[in-house]
Amino acid sequence: MLWFVVFFILHHSAFILMDKRPLKVFLCHASTDKPKVRELYRYLKRRGINPWFDEEHLVGGQDWQVEIPKAIATSDAIIICLTKNSIDREGYIQKEIKFALDKALEMPEGRIFLIPVKFEECEVPFTLSRYQWVDLTVESGYAKMMKALKFRASQLERSTVEVSKKDVEEENLVREKAEKEATEKARLEAEELARQKAAKDKAERQATERAERERKEKEFREKQAREAREKARRETEKKEEKPATIKLKGGGQIVYWIGGFIVLALGIILLLSLNNPSSAELPTPEITQTQANAALPQNTVEPSVTTAPKLTSTPVFALTPASLPTEITDAKGVSMVLVPAGAFIMGSDDEEVWNAAPAHTVYLEAFYIDKYEVTIALYKACIGAGYCKPPPDENYYYENGSSVNEQYPAGYIHWDMAVTFCNWRGARLPTEAEWEKAARGTDGRTYPWGEGEDCSKANLYLGWDNETQLDNFCLGDYDDRLLEIGSYEYGKSIYGVYDMFGNVAEWVSSLAYAYPYLHDGRENLLIPGVRASRGSYFHGIIHRDLTQFDAMKNYPWGLDDQGFRCARDATP
Repeated sequence: MLWFVVFFILHHSAFILMDKRPLKVFLCHASTDKPKVRELYRYLKRRGINPWFDEEHLVGGQDWQVEIPKAIATSDAIIICLTKNSIDREGYIQKEIKFALDKALEMPEGRIFLIPVKFEECEVPFTLSRYQWVDLTVESGYAKMMKALKFRASQLERSTVEVSKKDVEEENLVREKAEKEATEKARLEAEELARQKAAKDKAERQATERAERERKEKEFREKQAREAREKARRETEKKEEKPATIKLKGGGQIVYWIGGFIVLALGIILLLSLNNPSSAELPTPEITQTQANAALPQNTVEPSVTTAPKLTSTPVFALTPASLPTEITDAKGVSMVLVPAGAFIMGSDDEEVWNAAPAHTVYLEAFYIDKYEVTIALYKACIGAGYCKPPPDENYYYENGSSVNEQYPAGYIHWDMAVTFCNWRGARLPTEAEWEKAARGTDGRTYPWGEGEDCSKANLYLGWDNETQLDNFCLGDYDDRLLEIGSYEYGKSIYGVYDMFGNVAEWVSSLAYAYPYLHDGRENLLIPGVRASRGSYFHGIIHRDLTQFDAMKNYPWGLDDQGFRCARDATP
């Protein structure tokens, strides 16, 4: 008898367990909210619930206007997904809500059937306001929703909310994967933000340094211009106030005394003749015009006005020997190109280009100038020879622990370092006039290649882009780097000199004096003072042209965009 009771209990329990089914929940939503509803569908599915989602359950060819009301009618509970779209949207969703409300009215008091859930902050419609809603935007929202569904399942004998061990493991894997992905995404975003901030800070620092440097240079140029104008004014006033002096031409003093003696003698003779009563008996001397003229010397006194001499800049023209080669290689293996003798236009009268006025003609003898900017490899050779000093930034020749491309132009170069290097080669720095002629030629062009801005011919900074809020360089956003020498074939000058515009700025031997370009001691290497630097650079704005120069102090820390090239006389 006992075995029969046990068999009955086990059989009945098995029947009950076999008859249990997952809680069926209809997901009422607007079509525009499907991405959010799809995530909710997966969430419920993993937790032992059977959600009805039209995207998953409707089969091609089915009449959805029949199937959806049927699904609502056979569901154990209905979740109404609320967003601003679903509340304000006209269409079938309103009919679905009406179906759900009608079904809810059939439920006994105290039964849970309608569960409004909010995917975002929005107003709950008046028709649903009597039902307690769940906010899924807060951390506890999903737990409250699951509590309501479990309570609903407990009200139904044949429904359950049970999560299998497999579902739990899958959910844990999904959650761990999502957490790892979120952590990695956050790390990458933080690195990118840090990179952008560092690049922006660097650009702002460089812009501030450039602005400060240009401000000081402008003040220096204006001061020089004022001093030059004041000096010219004083010299003009001095000339105007200087009295004219009269001096006697050669032998003037002797002529003066002889003439006086003759006049005195004639006066005495005339006086004696008038006072002598027997003057009629005396022979009367006849002084003829011819005799008078003979008595007077022919070298007469003529006054002349002496004024300060007017200085003129008259070049001594010399022809460049036809035998001079157009390109040579010096003892260190460096290529140099010929710039022939002759005149060219230096400076500019453009009002937008400061410290370049006036445009004026300058004559130069023939000379050779480096075809390329001095490279890191060449400068390191001079350091290795014990002749040159290393740059102040000891990391300049390394990038991420490795040596940088030695065909980059040397940077962080002081003016005296450039002078020392050129001496090592048996050369010198070019003068400011030589540099400008090598870059512009004789036709007064704005850029080495001619006219017009062109990023395909120079490595430059274009300025701040207000639209992208990024620094804009010829090589791309934040891409402020050097390039190998000679990278721009079509950016060379008419003499074949490369990189006169962009990459690095270049030292010249001249002091930064105002134009016009005169022989006023500006080429004296022993005079202390601010030296000129020519050419734009990879931080430099392209609107600068070849007529502008920078007044550069010999900063002890150096500048990464400051380089140089050498020159030498064509004829000893």
